Amino acid sequence: MKLKLSENYILILMLIFFFLAPVTSTTSNLNEDLRDADMPPLNEIWGNPPRINEVNDISYLEETTNNLILWFPKDLFPDTYTVYIDNVVSDSQEWVSNEPISVNVDNLLVGEHNITIILEDQEGNQVYDSIIVTVLKLSVGDSTQTSSTSTLEYNAILNFNP
Repeated sequence: MKLKLSENYILILMLIFFFLAPVTSTTSNLNEDLRDADMPPLNEIWGNPPRINEVNDISYLEETTNNLILWFPKDLFPDTYTVYIDNVVSDSQEWVSNEPISVNVDNLLVGEHNITIILEDQEGNQVYDSIIVTVLKLSVGDSTQTSSTSTLEYNAILNFNP
């Protein structure tokens, strides 16, 4: 005679075993080992927002190129970022911790522009940074200055290391 066990019966047996099985000392030792490790509690890890370097305001002459803003975000559980130029979404995508986020600000009109980045991690924690980018009008006598000014701005931004 074969005994046929229903799925519900097997599930009930598993639940009874799970709740009635004695806790072994191995589990206890494992918990003590984890407590002794120099790890912050999980709520402290999840509760922290991403970190990001603050970028200084920049200015450049119109028609110059390679005007970049670089942010270096860090978080254990990165998710998405959104970049706004003058309160309009310019870019939004996933980010990776310790990999730079680069925003090219070439071709902005002469004047001041607000550039803001908002980073979010998987828990919903957010951090932001805002800078002012000033695009200066190129006058007739500035044509020889254009490339050296652009290069100086470009190097100043790229050599930033948080």
